[in-house]
Amino acid sequence: MKVKLHRNVIFGEVRYCRAVPNGFQVGLRIQDLVRPAGKHDEHITDDPLSLYAVGKGLSAAEVIEVREHLARCGECRTRLAQQHEILNPAGGHRTRLPRG
Repeated sequence: MKVKLHRNVIFGEVRYCRAVPNGFQVGLRIQDLVRPAGKHDEHITDDPLSLYAVGKGLSAAEVIEVREHLARCGECRTRLAQQHEILNPAGGHRTRLPRG
């Protein structure tokens, strides 16, 4: 399946599809993401990093972009770990931290 989300294109495999009021709900296993050329090598700014750390407030495309950047940027992974400790005290929501 091909999904256009903002300026991104997501390719994936449909895992399930069920009828819901006014449409369908589809589970998609993402296989690839194509983003327009741009700021791929810029570090993640504080606001999106904080939102990612608490697991709220980002669109699916933004979450994918942050995860992709964190997979290749040790500096941003360190900043995320610091934000996670500040924003999620013991017992709070756990965000998966990517491994580098």
